[in-house]
Amino acid sequence: MNGIDAAQQRISEQNRVARQYARRSNFAAGNALQRQDEAPRADDAPKSAGKSIEDTVKSSLPEYIRTADSEKLLIMALIILLVSENADPALIIALIYIIM
Repeated sequence: MNGIDAAQQRISEQNRVARQYARRSNFAAGNALQRQDEAPRADDAPKSAGKSIEDTVKSSLPEYIRTADSEKLLIMALIILLVSENADPALIIALIYIIM
């Protein structure tokens, strides 16, 4: 077997593997579409379910977070991130001072 024959054999093997992957991908995509069609639609969900979840989440939050505006919430998130990264304590204290 010379180099050209070996190269042609590798190419045919790669084409065979590529066809297998394509078939598997098409099969998986077909299954995903079928599952998506079988899944309940968001429009089918009762309207009260979303509101009750929102109310549940809001009621579980502390009062100072429920009444905070978006700027304070962003600063609180930044404080949490800085604390988790062991940032400079003076910076964290300064941010806490800002939101008070």
